[in-house]
Amino acid sequence: MIGRLAPYVIGPAPTRSAARQARAATALRLTGLGAALRRAGAWRGLLVLNYHRIGDPASSALDGTMFSATAEGFERHVEHLARGCDVIGLNDVPAALGTRRGRRVLVTFDDGYRDNFELAFPVLRAAGVPAAFFLATGFLDRPGLSWWDELAWMGAPPGAVAAYKRLPTSDGDAFLDRMGERTGRGRAGADAGAGLWMTWAMAREMRDAGMAFGGHTVSHPVLARLPADRQAEEIRGCAERLAGELGIAMHAFSYPVGSPDAFNETTKALVRETGCQLAFAFAGGYARPGRADPLAIPRTAVGTWLSIDELRGATVLPQLFARW
Repeated sequence: MIGRLAPYVIGPAPTRSAARQARAATALRLTGLGAALRRAGAWRGLLVLNYHRIGDPASSALDGTMFSATAEGFERHVEHLARGCDVIGLNDVPAALGTRRGRRVLVTFDDGYRDNFELAFPVLRAAGVPAAFFLATGFLDRPGLSWWDELAWMGAPPGAVAAYKRLPTSDGDAFLDRMGERTGRGRAGADAGAGLWMTWAMAREMRDAGMAFGGHTVSHPVLARLPADRQAEEIRGCAERLAGELGIAMHAFSYPVGSPDAFNETTKALVRETGCQLAFAFAGGYARPGRADPLAIPRTAVGTWLSIDELRGATVLPQLFARW
């Protein structure tokens, strides 16, 4: 079965089996089957697309894997979603997890990169498409490089990001120090993140235009690597900054990294205690009625390697094109 050939069709990196699925998505278009399926109707559940950055990865010295689409590619994505899907907002998620058939899609962005405001927001606003932005509030308050972008800036070897994710959070700075010495670049200065993150004023403009916001911690640690008290600081501190700067309660949250081992039951309990009704993972798949945990809703990654045919495939047949 096509859906068993790869972890998921839209994911962090293309593989040989993902290439097979890309060919299958192209076949949907060339044979006309995709159009027939769109006319025939719908599926039950919710497909949540997860974006990070918009732009050209070749133009950046930072982590190119964080780019989800070029500006032109994102326009094509939004055009397709606006025309062929029922794009919902955060407040509509509980109802979308019911049994009614449709093609319901939620668009989300993580971290708070400035290109979300400069490139994604104008396209979304012009098309009347809602989206949810999950902010790591410390990046807006103290705009330096994230640990993954700093590793890219250093020219760290392949595997460094995966190694960092496995570390206890308390060992993170020492790891970056060693990697800086190994590469000869040292550590990035505080000004290395200038212009990288949106400002609170930008977030307020987006809020006023109807975009939704949620939490993504303060400093983007892998929460499961932290003791309960430190997890609480990251989650509650994020909620406090959202309330202080945007005047909103944190009703939704996305887990940094988002893989099954990046958060735990303690994390979920702490998120619930802040008043969050929804929390999102990042491990592929789509939310099916009766199976979705509202505090671990699956999301499907979007990358620059994604073709428009694959996106169409995911919104027409998420059972095959957006699953583990």
